[in-house]
Amino acid sequence: MQKAGDSGKELVHYQQWQENLDGRTLLIQALEYPANQRTIAWWLMQPTGPGCDAFGSRTYNGKGDEIGSSTWRNDPGQRLSEGPDFPPDLLPGWVPPLAFIRAFDGGKTEGTLHVQANSSGVLDLDVWTDGEVDLVVAGKTLRATRIEMRPNVGGFLSSLPGFIRKIAQSLVRVSTFYFEAKPPYRLLKIDAANVGASDTKTELVRFHTAEAK
Repeated sequence: MQKAGDSGKELVHYQQWQENLDGRTLLIQALEYPANQRTIAWWLMQPTGPGCDAFGSRTYNGKGDEIGSSTWRNDPGQRLSEGPDFPPDLLPGWVPPLAFIRAFDGGKTEGTLHVQANSSGVLDLDVWTDGEVDLVVAGKTLRATRIEMRPNVGGFLSSLPGFIRKIAQSLVRVSTFYFEAKPPYRLLKIDAANVGASDTKTELVRFHTAEAK
């Protein structure tokens, strides 16, 4: 469940699950908004690491009519102008939660997520681990890995003078993600710092582990 950080107003309910698809993880989210709109989103992750091969979403109004959709594929053709190739572990603008925990594959304590911002640019998200804590969610005390994230807008605005990039970067605050410290590394909580909008808090309220077939 996601709430506004200042008022506590409920903004959206999430359901999330994942499946194995030919050695790759298919992550699925179902979102329900207060006015009964719904969104279904999915990410097909690369076999290893934080990169994504494909993404899609569909949004429906309260009557069930489709009112929006989006598709994305990790392909060199995404770049429509001259410049260096996009990194192979590219992510869509809607970043899958699983990418954050996968940024630390191999025991790393810091990493970078490469998010496509437009047809010619990539926004880097700098991420680093900040230890483990005991977190009470869904009526249980779970050991959680704390991950900090800050967008590197200075790099994204590389065409601007250095002093402007420094000012822009100074305005960007850190968001904190908490993942269960052991597999399946459930996303437990997010304290999101937003620019130009209210901060939000997302927290797991219940979970279910399906039996292996």
